[in-house]
Amino acid sequence: MGMIGNGGVVYLRNKSVVLAILASVLLYGCSEEKVISTKAAKPAVENTEEKKDKPEENTKAPSEKGESKNELEAAANFQYPRYEERAIDTTSSFENIKTLKPDTVQNQNKAAYDIQLQMNPDGKFEANANIEVENLSSEDWSEILFYFIPNAFTEKNKPVFMNHASDVKITQVELDGKSVPFQLAFDTLLLPLDSPFLKNTKKAVTVKYSFTVPEMGARFSKEKDNYYLAQWYPMLATYHAGWVKGNYTPVSESYHTDFSSFQISYDLPDEYNIFSSSDNDPKTSSKKGTLTLDKSKEFFLGLTKNMVSKSTTVDGIEIRVTAFPENKDKVDEALTAAKKAMHFFNQIGPYQHKQVDIILDEGGMEYPGIVTASRGDGLDGIDFVVAHEMAHQWFYGTVSNNPFIDAYIDEGMTSFATYLFMMTQTKEAPESVFQSAKDRDEQVIMDKKREILLAHTPVTEFLNGNWTVNTYDVPSFKLWELTGDLTSAQAFLKKYYETYAYQTVDSKEYIRFLKAYFQLKDNTFFENWIKLD
Repeated sequence: MGMIGNGGVVYLRNKSVVLAILASVLLYGCSEEKVISTKAAKPAVENTEEKKDKPEENTKAPSEKGESKNELEAAANFQYPRYEERAIDTTSSFENIKTLKPDTVQNQNKAAYDIQLQMNPDGKFEANANIEVENLSSEDWSEILFYFIPNAFTEKNKPVFMNHASDVKITQVELDGKSVPFQLAFDTLLLPLDSPFLKNTKKAVTVKYSFTVPEMGARFSKEKDNYYLAQWYPMLATYHAGWVKGNYTPVSESYHTDFSSFQISYDLPDEYNIFSSSDNDPKTSSKKGTLTLDKSKEFFLGLTKNMVSKSTTVDGIEIRVTAFPENKDKVDEALTAAKKAMHFFNQIGPYQHKQVDIILDEGGMEYPGIVTASRGDGLDGIDFVVAHEMAHQWFYGTVSNNPFIDAYIDEGMTSFATYLFMMTQTKEAPESVFQSAKDRDEQVIMDKKREILLAHTPVTEFLNGNWTVNTYDVPSFKLWELTGDLTSAQAFLKKYYETYAYQTVDSKEYIRFLKAYFQLKDNTFFENWIKLD
């Protein structure tokens, strides 16, 4: 996500915003992913026959019907089976890394998105999202669950640091061509089914909705004439013997989706420059077109105007950097950093896209095929920011994990890879490169604020100011303790990437791999920073 930079600060918009975001999480009251029996009661199905004369109720969230005090509570009260995290193996043994076979979290559904997006002259968007959902589990389902994150930015739900809100409305939901009732609260869209969704079958879900984009939002944001559409469509939640979903929080990625295919058709009132997750962005400004993407966790779409852009190519991959004119002096710097970082990270494993876009605006954030880098604090340390977000293309974009509960896995690997890259650029001794991370952790321990051990820990528990230390710093210097030199560290990352590309790693598998690779005979190495039970 928005990543650590000089002084271990999370780059979102600027340093002061971090405190506001943490405060907003407290006010959100964001709950963790509930770990309850997968035998939980199925949702009661609304009687559509009785409601023929009241079709408007199909579009109202329970909170709007007086069933709950707020939408967050309403979402928490939705009834559906929920995933239980796999237990970490605490036995004193390790496997042979040469014969180790991945035992990753197997997602048990699949989505293919075909979305028509139209933008009106007043900046309002209308979308028709057609989603083919496949039930790959061994169970019949009584519901289908989506993230619908734009609803977390309405006036009622938006974070406290935001002055502007989004206007969001779902007008209709269809299942296999027939209108069906749905429940919407906070960022949760639930479709209770009146007949089982049989295993090994597919269903067509259509969600028709409209939205505006909040000015100066968080990732989902309007900046001057630019629109940044992050998590702007209904995103199918993953399923592993239960639905996997936590409530949205702006602190970090709180959504977990699987690799999917996308086809996005857009119709705009004026010409915009398109920067998206797709490899087939138009080379010039465009009003209409279709963007495609395969094997991607999500789809980001940026519509920009009056920006300064430059591009280059390295290892056959096009790199494009765009910025507001006032930051044009940073474009060359970012382009140089991106070119060097791409070549370095390609030695870990091949980059999975044909191009990468870098927008020097918004907060530091990674998306498949595109990253944003904060303009906050005058874009200081842009090389580090760009390198970190680009490294996420390998650790998050290709090797997946659930960032709501195991954020330290991809953030730790990404920070570790970024520190290694910086070692090659600054020629500093390894000890000095990792020393700032160690110093921050030691200060936290001295202040007796190391209250959280990683693994199975929801992002909403990191409210004591130690998000950066716990999630970025500790895992990265712990990996350095195991590797000890640049060559060994690169070999480790390469093996990890080769083993888990396009798979989902959890804490159980992360520890299993480290024990096998480094021949750790017991779990002593993990005891003071990973929660093992």
